[in-house]
Amino acid sequence: MFQNGIATPEAITRSFIGALALLLVLMLVVGGLGLSGATFLTAAIWLSILGVAAVAAFLIVRAQRPYAGAGAMGAALAVWMAYFWRSNPGPLLWPVVFIIAVGLIAYGTRQDTSMRYG
Repeated sequence: MFQNGIATPEAITRSFIGALALLLVLMLVVGGLGLSGATFLTAAIWLSILGVAAVAAFLIVRAQRPYAGAGAMGAALAVWMAYFWRSNPGPLLWPVVFIIAVGLIAYGTRQDTSMRYG
């Protein structure tokens, strides 16, 4: 799956094909039910938020990476803020929350790599 700390082309291809298949299934379901594009977008956003929250729970409970889990939960919160919190300060606050979340994920996973950059 990894070569020298970098994902192999095969692993990347499998992930890409899986994501495309999931998107196709969701499009067929939404199109078959005659739902609008806004409904499709809302469903995709909620699936993303719930998926990232599930990864956050896994990181905290099973992987023993509390900082990375908190960062993933912060990323889910930032996505929710970007799409569903329309009043101020939502549009100004979500980028800050997202950047902090990325920093927490990087800090929480620093011990998972043997390669040091920079």
